[in-house]
Amino acid sequence: MRTHHDGWRTWQGHLLGPLGLGGRTGVWACANLGVLVAPALAFLGTLLTGRGRVSAQEAREPGPVTDTKGC
Repeated sequence: MRTHHDGWRTWQGHLLGPLGLGGRTGVWACANLGVLVAPALAFLGTLLTGRGRVSAQEAREPGPVTDTKGC
């Protein structure tokens, strides 16, 4: 429910115009694109920042294998 007190939402949709998606009054204004963009950015961020740790883990010598009968 939107009321006149929703002044904190004025930032929403500020990228729709520069991206050519019709601005705040266009068809894409209510599309919730952030729901798709946020997980994509999180995935890319994890992929880019975790490369060093994965490489270090892969470079280590494998340790002794423990008994896995309890699994």
